[in-house]
Amino acid sequence: MTRSARTRRSRHLTAELQDKLFGIRLVRFGTLETRLSRAVHVTSEEEQKNVGIVLENGDTEIDTQIIDALIEPLLHLLKNAVVHGIEREDTRRLIGKPEKGLIRIRIDSDSDGLTLTVADDGRGFQ
Repeated sequence: MTRSARTRRSRHLTAELQDKLFGIRLVRFGTLETRLSRAVHVTSEEEQKNVGIVLENGDTEIDTQIIDALIEPLLHLLKNAVVHGIEREDTRRLIGKPEKGLIRIRIDSDSDGLTLTVADDGRGFQ
């Protein structure tokens, strides 16, 4: 094998190894569903509200470092949605909404990066 061929082979193997190592750091966003659901459940119990959560595109793979950076702000957003956004059952019934409030979390991935959307069906801050 020539020196040039060995160099190409070495670069190829290095690139393969980097891809595999990066793949090890990726986890499905859906692995957070239990933790996020639990946080919403606990907060809704404290606030005496009926709130559900839907996670969309949970199969999207995300680097663990990104998840580590997102988890606390995301939990804070969910708590705020329950406390300040979603109404109690009796209020929701009076204004023609389903008794159970809903929080949607959606993750999208494209060539520009990731987009995380958190939305609820409540009235918002008042």
